[in-house]
Amino acid sequence: MAVFALLGIAATKFPQLLGNGKNIVQLTFFNQVDTGLLCSLIVLRPLAAAVCLRSGAPGGLFTPTMTLGALLGDAMGQLWNHFAPGNEIASYALIGSGAFLAAATLGPLSSIVFLLELTRHADVLIVPLLIAAVGATVTARAWGG
Repeated sequence: MAVFALLGIAATKFPQLLGNGKNIVQLTFFNQVDTGLLCSLIVLRPLAAAVCLRSGAPGGLFTPTMTLGALLGDAMGQLWNHFAPGNEIASYALIGSGAFLAAATLGPLSSIVFLLELTRHADVLIVPLLIAAVGATVTARAWGG
């Protein structure tokens, strides 16, 4: 009960901690998350998922993994945009989400198909998405994933 009480208190400041993460993923895909919230959620979302699962609450790691990938991809896109402006930051969120999902499931093709089906507009990003997903899968397997 203590875990959920703490999560409830944290959710008053960060309501994006609740739920499966679909809402925050959609916001990152449309570049609607500011940097402060993004940095906070990169730390708090995985922590909340880990303590909830550790407490015995039912749930999985599929959407939390995809959410963390989208958050990190968005953060990297914002950082990279300072050095090379003009890039679409939402593309980084999509690619980061696909890479994390591929590494977690060790299934790069199924992760890419899932994201293509989810977004319905990632056709122009298929090559970077393939490279990121395969690279993440190879890295996860090399590290004993």
